[in-house]
Amino acid sequence: RVSALVGAATKLVVDLDLARKHAAPCVPDAKWQLVRVLRAAYEAHLERQLSPLWSSSQALDVADLIQVAEWLEYYNAVIARVDHEPSLEEYDDDEACRLLECEPRKPKLLDVGVSASFRRGAERLMQLYLDRIARQVESWFSAIRDREATMRKDAHGKWFTTRPEDMFQIIGTQI
Repeated sequence: RVSALVGAATKLVVDLDLARKHAAPCVPDAKWQLVRVLRAAYEAHLERQLSPLWSSSQALDVADLIQVAEWLEYYNAVIARVDHEPSLEEYDDDEACRLLECEPRKPKLLDVGVSASFRRGAERLMQLYLDRIARQVESWFSAIRDREATMRKDAHGKWFTTRPEDMFQIIGTQI
């Protein structure tokens, strides 16, 4: 489920970048801020879909935690590149609504910069990931310490146990 969600979210980010490259130059009036409007809509949708993952992340396994955290960081990196123009205080859609016969809304557009919500989500998921990995490594170390040590002789006749080697293997696989 998480991979499908992240994959769909990535398609929206690609779409936003394509809109910036190809559609935004076709909009004659800069006050429309096409990229900013699309970003606001996409980000609201993405947040509704993704925020449950960092709000109740106990259901996520370790691989999902890191996948979502990395995707949130990827999103903010793309946004830093895509949405870097000065912002208007408000987006005035009076003219568009006259044409479409609707009520003007004047929604507040997002400020330039990364999504604070996604940044906080990534930080929370990364902390949960690190906490779970630390607990897992500690439990593995405890199991190694608690098992009966098997003593062996090396080629030079000196006694040794594999406990330190087992612990270093765990460290090596987790780094």
